[in-house]
Amino acid sequence: YSYLFSAFMLPVAGLWVLLLAWQGRNTPGNAHRSLVGLGSLAAVAILFLPLARNAWSISGTESVPGRAFAGAAQALVPLLATYAVGWPRWIGSLGTALVVAAALLALVGMLAPDRWLLASGLDTRDGQATADRHVTSSPGIRRGGLFLAIWLGVPLLLGGLLLARDRTLFDESRYFIFLVPALCLAWGRGLAAAWGWHRAAGWAALVVALMVTLAALPANWSPERRREAWRETAALIEAYAGPNDAVLLYPDYLRIALERYFDGDQPLFTPFTDAIADPATIDGPLQGLSSFDATWLVESHHESLDPAN
Repeated sequence: YSYLFSAFMLPVAGLWVLLLAWQGRNTPGNAHRSLVGLGSLAAVAILFLPLARNAWSISGTESVPGRAFAGAAQALVPLLATYAVGWPRWIGSLGTALVVAAALLALVGMLAPDRWLLASGLDTRDGQATADRHVTSSPGIRRGGLFLAIWLGVPLLLGGLLLARDRTLFDESRYFIFLVPALCLAWGRGLAAAWGWHRAAGWAALVVALMVTLAALPANWSPERRREAWRETAALIEAYAGPNDAVLLYPDYLRIALERYFDGDQPLFTPFTDAIADPATIDGPLQGLSSFDATWLVESHHESLDPAN
C-alpha cells in the first residue's frame, strides 16, 4: 500500500519546489534549480501515471463512495495513536493524553522558529551570529517547520477530498504510513525546541518520549502484530499434506501470496471472496472437496471476514 499512497508526496514535493523557487527568485541559479526540480517531478509523475490510472479505475468500480471529509477527524485520531505510541493496548485517559501530547509536540515542532532550534546547541558566545548564518545559507533548514506542515497537511487534505470516492481511505494505518517520517521529524523539532527553551523541560520531554517508546515495544513484538507467515504456512503444508489433500484459501486473493512460496502438488481452491452471510451457501461450492482425504484451510483477514471462526 505504501508505494501507492506515497504518491500523495508528489503534490507535496511540487508545492515545495514552487515555494523554494519563489523564495529564491532573486538568487543566482534559481531558474536552473527550479527547472531541475520540476523536471524531476514531471518524470516521476509520468512513470506513476499507469498505476494512478489503474487505482482510479478500481476505486471507481469496487470502492464504496462516501462524502468529502465525512468522518475524517474520527479516522485520524486512531492513525495518530498508532503512529505516536506504536499500537500498545493503552485505552482510556492515558491513551488520550498521549495522543494529545503527541499532537501538541508535533505542532510545536512545526511552529517553532528555526533559529530556536539552531541556537539551542551552539556556543552561547557566538550562538546568535552562527544561527543567523545557518538560517540564511540553508534553505532546507530555513523553512523546516513549513515543509513538515506541507508534508502532513497536503496528503490529509487530498485524502479528505477522496473520501467522496472511497470512504475507507483512512481505515488502515498502513495506508498513510508515509506520513510517519514527517511526524518523527516534527517531534524531534519539538523536543529540540523544548531543550532550547529550558534544559529541564528538554530532559522531561526526552524521558517521556523514551518511556513511551519502550512501553510500546512489547505490543509491537506480540505475535498478532507479525506479518503473515506465508513461508511457514507453505512449508507446513508441504511437510505434512498427503498426495490426495487439497488447500482451501479464504479469501480468494490470498492465492497470490501462497503461490509465491508453495511448491507442493496439492490443488488450491478459492471459492469465496467476501464475508459469508449465510452458512448454508458454503456447502455447494465445497462439494468438490469431498473426494480429497483432507483439506487444509489457509485463512487471513479473519477479523472482518470470519470473526466467529
